[in-house]
Amino acid sequence: MRLRRKKLEIALSRLRRHPGPSPRLEQYDLSPRAAADVLFWAWRNGDIEDRAICDLGCGTGVLSIGAALAGARRVCGVDLDPVALEVARENINIAEKASGFAIRDRIELRQIDVGAIEARTLGALDTVIQNPPFGVQQKHSDRVFIRKALELAPTVYSLHKRSPEVERFVYAYVGEIGGRIEAKMDVDLLVPHQFSFHRKPTYTVAATVFLMRRRSNGPEKA
Repeated sequence: MRLRRKKLEIALSRLRRHPGPSPRLEQYDLSPRAAADVLFWAWRNGDIEDRAICDLGCGTGVLSIGAALAGARRVCGVDLDPVALEVARENINIAEKASGFAIRDRIELRQIDVGAIEARTLGALDTVIQNPPFGVQQKHSDRVFIRKALELAPTVYSLHKRSPEVERFVYAYVGEIGGRIEAKMDVDLLVPHQFSFHRKPTYTVAATVFLMRRRSNGPEKA
């Protein structure tokens, strides 16, 4: 790993947040600690370094940038929001200065709806790392991300709200579309005051990262 886990977290802590996140799109920035935990776990499993990575719903680029800092060969960040992508571009510059590593040539950012992505347009991918919508504001939006991730890459790290109900759903749905859950890791997300309905300066959201592997026959097409 190019950066030790703590230095990775410090570099990610310098990044800008979204200036006007949408609650409808569930645009919660991933905290530096949680991002570093997810990336370090994937790196230890051999799924980051020298790999081709895709970050679906990349937002301001935390996971995309972190993957590049952790040694990914190339990273493609995809998001529908042009404002988030503009911040992500600025964050690449910030991360280079904070870390001392040149990463801009290994990160590509694309504005496209996740459900509309065609695998051939992104090239061969090894790993998808994603922080998708939890499906609270738009029901089943998380399903779009899970299905597309397993279509694009044989290995997926996907972050979801921690609850027995969600866990049962993830295990069942991944199996239904041609994948399997190999492992999981709990993380706590520190969410700052972002929306008008927030009443506290920060919130802790319990989440689980699922390591998904595509079975040989792959996911069913929609």
